[in-house]
Amino acid sequence: MLPQTLGSVEVRVLGALIEKELSTPDHYPLSLNSLVAACNQSSNRDPVMSLDGASVQHALDVLRRLSLVRSFQGSGERSRSFNTCSRTATISRAPNWRCCAC
Repeated sequence: MLPQTLGSVEVRVLGALIEKELSTPDHYPLSLNSLVAACNQSSNRDPVMSLDGASVQHALDVLRRLSLVRSFQGSGERSRSFNTCSRTATISRAPNWRCCAC
């Protein structure tokens, strides 16, 4: 059974994806290494976290099962990239969730 609430790592990963989608669209979607760096950045983060690739990958697996993120690998790309699913899919699957990117 899927969790009813997200843990702190899942929230950080989803928040980092949303933030980078809005603030740096030229560098979006993110590779796992870029996402780890985004999750661990110390500016504008409370609490500051020190996550490793395995923790972020586990959080991505949870978020993928909830249809909140997706991964893909384009032809000619060396690594998989991750992005949030469309807002329509997110809203239809989680009508009581609220997100604010300030």
